[in-house]
This record gives sequence, structure tokens and C-alpha cells, in this order.
Amino acid sequence: MFNSKGIVFLVIFLLLFASTSFASLTDRFVAHGGASTTSSTGKILVLTRNASSLDSEETKVTDFLMQNGYQYDLADSSTITGLSVSSYKVIYFRTGSEPTGYNSTIVLNAIQSAIEGGSSLIIEYYGNYLAKYLGYGSVTSSSWCPVVNNKTAYVKSISSHEIFNGISTWDPPTKPDKEEQYMWSLDKTGCSYTCRNLSSITGEQKIEYYQLYITYGWYDLYRNN
Repeated sequence: MFNSKGIVFLVIFLLLFASTSFASLTDRFVAHGGASTTSSTGKILVLTRNASSLDSEETKVTDFLMQNGYQYDLADSSTITGLSVSSYKVIYFRTGSEPTGYNSTIVLNAIQSAIEGGSSLIIEYYGNYLAKYLGYGSVTSSSWCPVVNNKTAYVKSISSHEIFNGISTWDPPTKPDKEEQYMWSLDKTGCSYTCRNLSSITGEQKIEYYQLYITYGWYDLYRNN
């Protein structure tokens, strides 16, 4: 996450929820005003590579927001300059491939101005490339196979930060028993996965917390995590 109080980096949970059909996404796009909406009070700006045809990763974002009662507007690199980007308190970008259309001076200036004005930018997966285009850091990839982290659960915070407010801590030895305690999980276990990570972050401030790796049937995880 990036905001105007200094660049803050947090490993955001992966939103791995079931996809919905494009028809239902179209209905949501219209219902929420899509990229044509300029009044953004209380809404989240969801960035996409093509606002009229969301990919599976972008769909996970809109599904998550809808399921949790958040209102949002959609934008892509061709429509974002028609919005008052700085009026959105949160800008969210998760996508399934590199969003090269955002590597444009006019687009980056609009996003940069919003961040410097107090908006928070949350990025995941290939959305990390936006931070690279903004000059905040570099993007690397990592992978694993066949099963390493099936689920990751939040235990408790190390750093004191408002982002942890209202999230239940996990108290061993019982298993995590609340949905909000799970940071991320895999759609399918027993497969290889590749992640896109943001590294070498300029001026980063780390927000730290303890987490639990949950992998059933895997006995070789390091014990010092």
C-alpha cells in the first residue's frame, strides 16, 4: 500500500475467490456507474486493463468488494484521465497480466497526484507493475511446487498500525476460526504457482505481523518462520 505519508509496503492477501460470468459483471459495471462516474464519495477506484471486459483476477476484486458491501468505480488506462482520481481515498489494482497501458506519463501523473494528495494505492499480482512504472520499486517473480502454502492466517500484529484494527487475533493452539483471519489461500492445491512481487521499494516502511502457514500433508516447511 502506498500513501502520501511516506511509502508504506504491505504484503496484501491474495483474493482467491470464485469467478462469476461476464454477464453479471456487466450488470455490476452499469449498476456502479463504471468508468463514467465522476462522483466518488466513499467509493473505491478499481483499476483494470479493460474496464469493459474484466479478466479473472480483476473479477476476484469486484466479487470481493461486492460481497463485503463496498461501492466501486471501474477505470482503465484509457478512461482514468477522465476521472477525478484524487477524489478516491482508495485505488485498487489487481490484474492477470502486465498492464502496459498504464506506462504513460498522463496516466501516471494522475495516479501520482492522487497518492501525493492522500489517496492509498493497493496493488496485487501484476498490479505491482504500476508501482514499477511510478518509480517506487522493481518487480520480481517467485514460484513454488507442488504444495507449499495452502493457506496463510493472520496471528497478531508486530507493528502498531490502524490497518490491523478490528481484525481478530489468532490464539494457539486452536485453529483460526474466523474468516477474516485468513490472509490468502490457493484456488487449487498440488499445483505450481508463480507470483509477481514488488521488491527494492524506495523509501519503504514495513508493517510487520505474525502469520501461520497452513499446508496439510507437507512436512518440510522451515520451522523458523
